[in-house]
Amino acid sequence: MNHRSDHKLLNWWAKYCEGNQEYEEAIMLYTECNDFLSQVRLYCYIGSLKKAAEVVIKSNDKAAAYHLAKQLEIAGKFQHAISYFKQAQAYQHAIRLAKEKDLLSDV
Repeated sequence: MNHRSDHKLLNWWAKYCEGNQEYEEAIMLYTECNDFLSQVRLYCYIGSLKKAAEVVIKSNDKAAAYHLAKQLEIAGKFQHAISYFKQAQAYQHAIRLAKEKDLLSDV
């Protein structure tokens, strides 16, 4: 089995574990196959925004940063959301949120 198919298999197994609510195992597998978005998505789902932020910071993955920003916006953590929207290069979302919440100095 080559490296690429290993990652496909790991990702499939991670999704299987996630579907069976084996979240820690799923996160470990997503980590092993460098699926940053799935790691962040699952950390957010289980309420671990701090761990999700650590993944975004380490990976610098734009999709993961965007997902975390949306979750932070929902949670009412607007300044942090703006920061992660900027990291995701979703500038329109950062500006929109800053205007809505009168936080233009954060953009």
